[in-house]
Amino acid sequence: MGIFLVTVLLFLKYFFVVSGQEISTMVIDVHKEYLNTFNDTDSKKALRYGFQKTEACREFKLAFICVRKCRDLNYDVAKSDKNCKCTCHKKSEKGHKSPFAKTTDTWRFGAPKMSAPYWIQQLMPKNQQQLAIILQLQNQQQLAIILQLQNQQQLAMILQLQNQQQLPMILQLQNQQQLAMILQLQNQQQLAMILQLQNQQQLSMILQLQNQQQLAIILQLQNKQHLAMILQLQNQQQLAMILQLQNQQQQAMILQLQNQQQLAIILQLQNKQHLAMILQLQNQQQLAMILQLQNQQQQAMILQLQNQQQLAIILQLQNKQQLAMILQLQNQQQLAMILQLQNQQQLAIILQLQNKQQLAMILQLQNKQQLAMILQLQNQQQLAIILQLQNKQQLAIILQLQMQLTFEQVTIEPLPVKM
Repeated sequence: MGIFLVTVLLFLKYFFVVSGQEISTMVIDVHKEYLNTFNDTDSKKALRYGFQKTEACREFKLAFICVRKCRDLNYDVAKSDKNCKCTCHKKSEKGHKSPFAKTTDTWRFGAPKMSAPYWIQQLMPKNQQQLAIILQLQNQQQLAIILQLQNQQQLAMILQLQNQQQLPMILQLQNQQQLAMILQLQNQQQLAMILQLQNQQQLSMILQLQNQQQLAIILQLQNKQHLAMILQLQNQQQLAMILQLQNQQQQAMILQLQNQQQLAIILQLQNKQHLAMILQLQNQQQLAMILQLQNQQQQAMILQLQNQQQLAIILQLQNKQQLAMILQLQNQQQLAMILQLQNQQQLAIILQLQNKQQLAMILQLQNKQQLAMILQLQNQQQLAIILQLQNKQQLAIILQLQMQLTFEQVTIEPLPVKM
């Protein structure tokens, strides 16, 4: 009987003790959990201090979930095996050492008897500096992005960045192609310039450039408005033509053109001197008039005029045929004489002359009155006869006759015959 009572008492004591204790071990099904946010403090601590018994798990997300869930449930140690099976453990009672390292906020990277998790060992097998950089990241989103990178070269390039401001900019890129392009840049200045761009559209346009020379030219632009205008160009040929210009002023002038048709015409010009002359025009009306000319030769002839007054007169001509005739003149003196004519009717008459010799003779006349009289003649035969006169005095006498008198009206009476 005594033995029975003792047995019952021992059983009851054991039952009450065990029932009053918390469960010392729990198995977590990490595959049913989700990797939520990385912003909470506990998660940050878990990443930095709590992975020393999850090194066998070969997937970062599952290892992280294991540590986070164990901490959320107030367990001291998280263990994950090679199959990522997660087990949470309580610390041992009465000062006995636990077979598993305790998760505490005092642990630091490099502590004795610590082995890095598999996912860190795979990322950085030998480079402890890179591992230290990863663990020093305060932004857990950045850390998650880095750890998800499968490309070792990209990871190495990111961790080599000495500028901490550049790092978050790169990690914010959602487009993997853009990330790859940025990391391939060998020029650190170019990298810095790209990362300073606040406009994501501009960044995307720059990174789509396959031509490294074009990229270099764009990134050297100090004028942000200039840069924005270039990047808005949808026509790749136009972009290439602009970027080939070595003169920054010319680039700026082209980009200031609001008229897309004018821009297209200018960019098709193969003659660099021609282009330079057009871009030097300060008068927008003159520029518009020149660009409306479909004939490239006419454009070239106009732009070769050194006399701005002549240029202005030519561009005011509304008659395209007259313009073509003027521009065909090879004799600069004749061109100057024609352009000095203030009378548009006289100009029209002169330009209609098909006989170059007649034109030359007319333009040599220094007497404006004589010129006016000649140009009023409607009879081309009369005009030809007058212009063939080599004797200037004879020419003057003829022109002094009243304009109503014509050669058909003049009759020469015979002299009286003496009987």
